[in-house]
Amino acid sequence: MSEVSEQSEREQQNRLDLIHPQIHVELEQLNCATDSINKLELELDALQRTQDAAVLYERATSHHQAAKELVALAEEGLTSQGHAFDQSWQEMLNHSTEKVNRAEYDRTESAKNHELCSREYQRIDGRVKQLQKELKREIARSRPYFEMKAHFNQLMEMQKRQVSELESEVQASKLTYSQTLRRLEEISNQIHQARGTEEAAAALRAATGGAGGARSPPALENGAIGRLGPAGRSGMSTSSTLPSLLGEDPLGLDDEFYPPPYRVSGSRSHLQLYRNGDSGREQRLSVPRDDDRSDTESLASVSTVSSVDPLSDQQIGYIALDDELQEVAAGATCVVNHNFSLSPLDGPGHDNIDQAVARLSAARPAEAPQVPVPSVAMGDTAEERRLSEDRSRTANWKRWGPYLSERQWGTVREDYSADGNCWDYFSHDQARSRAYRWGEDGLLGIADRQCRLCFSVALWNGKDPILKERLFGVTGPEGNHGEDCKECYYYLDSTPTHSYMKALYKYPQNEYPYQRLVQANQERGIHQPELELEDTGVFDESRYWDVTAEYAKSSPNNVLIQITVANRGPEDSTIHVIPTLWFRNTWSWGCTHEGCTMKPRLASDGPSRVRCTHETLHPYCWEVGEHDGKAPELLFTENETNHSRLFGGQNRTPFVKDSINEYVVHGKKECVNPKEKGTKVGAHYVLHVPAGQTVTLQSRLYQEDEAVTPALGEDFKTSFNQRKSEADAFYAAAIPARLSAEETNVARQGLASLLWTKQFYHYVVKDWMEGDPDQPKPPQQRLQGRNSDWMHLFNRDIISMPDNTASWDLAFHMIPFALVDIDFAKDQLMLFLREWYMHPNGQIPGM
Repeated sequence: MSEVSEQSEREQQNRLDLIHPQIHVELEQLNCATDSINKLELELDALQRTQDAAVLYERATSHHQAAKELVALAEEGLTSQGHAFDQSWQEMLNHSTEKVNRAEYDRTESAKNHELCSREYQRIDGRVKQLQKELKREIARSRPYFEMKAHFNQLMEMQKRQVSELESEVQASKLTYSQTLRRLEEISNQIHQARGTEEAAAALRAATGGAGGARSPPALENGAIGRLGPAGRSGMSTSSTLPSLLGEDPLGLDDEFYPPPYRVSGSRSHLQLYRNGDSGREQRLSVPRDDDRSDTESLASVSTVSSVDPLSDQQIGYIALDDELQEVAAGATCVVNHNFSLSPLDGPGHDNIDQAVARLSAARPAEAPQVPVPSVAMGDTAEERRLSEDRSRTANWKRWGPYLSERQWGTVREDYSADGNCWDYFSHDQARSRAYRWGEDGLLGIADRQCRLCFSVALWNGKDPILKERLFGVTGPEGNHGEDCKECYYYLDSTPTHSYMKALYKYPQNEYPYQRLVQANQERGIHQPELELEDTGVFDESRYWDVTAEYAKSSPNNVLIQITVANRGPEDSTIHVIPTLWFRNTWSWGCTHEGCTMKPRLASDGPSRVRCTHETLHPYCWEVGEHDGKAPELLFTENETNHSRLFGGQNRTPFVKDSINEYVVHGKKECVNPKEKGTKVGAHYVLHVPAGQTVTLQSRLYQEDEAVTPALGEDFKTSFNQRKSEADAFYAAAIPARLSAEETNVARQGLASLLWTKQFYHYVVKDWMEGDPDQPKPPQQRLQGRNSDWMHLFNRDIISMPDNTASWDLAFHMIPFALVDIDFAKDQLMLFLREWYMHPNGQIPGM
């Protein structure tokens, strides 16, 4: 036994040593709390049992005393009647005697139970003291872990400071890069304008007898660096004597294709040529002055150097030698001060360079109209400032967004079948009752960028068999053209930081035709059109609801939610609206990779407020508004699988994922948690809306330390309207003004649709192939099946899914994305080329 005990202790110690230092502290705190709870529960149980025994003892004593009094009374009556027993007294005596016997028996049993409870309490108390000693020893052994944690915290702070410094340098480099790009754009525009003078320039060169070679770059500023080619290839006039002055190829410019850059400078006494040396430093090569000549005679040799138009690179005259020659750049390109005189090509007299350029420009043909390119001036709008703050990581404006998937059911990620039949393994019918392993979905919903806390809208028209919590469609085998969504919904607006978003869903007032859509599409052939929801007549006479969801952020961690419900039908009607908040299930699987957490909690914090706690999120609060002066009913449950409904098994908890559906649709009050806590909560509104009228519901999801009082007051209205105005201003700058109002609306909704297609995508192939510790082991044949050669794939990011199923479109969609969020576009393209995405053979994953 001692060897087994020692081996058990060694195994326990090995397990403790494997615990990561960062979570060891949390485990120790959890152990302490658990021990305290167990101890208190044991004490409470012992006290309860002792109290029960004492009550029984007192009751038995009372019965015994009453029986004794009855006996005494009976004896007294018997004595007074001359020792004659009355029949009634005899019965009473017998009854009392039985009660006395029972009371004595109860007293004896209670005394025994009390003794047993006392011994059990003493034993448990001893065990608790022993565990406390062991806990103290373990805490003492964990001291090195705390010291290591402190050391690593210091290292982390140093790394953070270094990262901040590097980010500042990167920001400065980006600014320089942006300025350089703008300068290059200006140069490019000037070159394009100069090309319009090609014919005029050719005529001018012919008139002067010039025989130039390749054109030199235009001279844009004094001291410009150009390229001076060998004689005959320099772009100079053949009458120029500059080559003769320097000699034939004096610097060894024999390389026709890669001549080094030069700068030529002349003065009254000498001419100098500068070139970039191998070391990157400029070298000066002087041309010696002929001492036998005067200064004027020396300069006469360069009197034929031509002057050119800085914009068109065309010859406009000759440098007059009455003033000092400043610089000659790129061979024939001469750059002089504007007050220097010129000898014009077309007659006598002298112009300054400005006048000569103006004369030449007047003869140029009209330029072709330029097509404006959509662009946003950096920092001109509030949304651009938010993008800049997010880019510099001074504010996490993109923490919340439309990252909740439209469809998680029927995906490869949720498929653990042996044959890879993802449509049947996790169907739409199962989705309301079955917890997702790798993501979440919802209707017009949002989530944080790790999809920990999710929000969406659930609806019920009073006729459907289920709540409308997610989009419905036919699967690949069911559709005559494959999978197809059978809903009517529209993405209307969104800014790049999702500071304002808007989307619309059209919900029928009559029963949704689930079965008819499936059956009709199965019966149709490939050459027949699909049966869409509009074809079923469910929208006839406008008998539907327009449900509009709008989101606005007053800060990165403060989301304002407004749901507008409009009755488009000809009659008054009733709709159930259930805004729903829940945690993605990250606790039921027993997984250990990044993103797996302990079970979080949602709990009521008042009649219309829910407090949200999660180990990797700051505490959040969700506050819901009233309707007609009445707060909605808060329905709490757990985001866990209903094994009883799906598989005939036993549920871990009586409150499961589809409990809100059962409560609203079937009236099962016992399905929701009366203690008002769980991991999923819905605010149940029942709206009676007249024909053509609209009802608006408001709520607010905010970080607890950013609370505003009242949450749904004037601040809500002001912030909401301000974000809408800022969205208008952003797109007014982003979309070309030449577009019509209709074209502008199309462009804005198109960009909004792209922004709404962002989603949290989580998929770790290794864990998916091998299964989770707390779940049944997947079939072995999967190890040779789909994605078996993608074991390196680790996806846990926000990605743009243009049709929510294909990554091959992503690169194309980054082109319009770049118009509004260039950083996101670049990050997306880089992400798919990272080693945990791209296959070692170079293949891009198809999501």
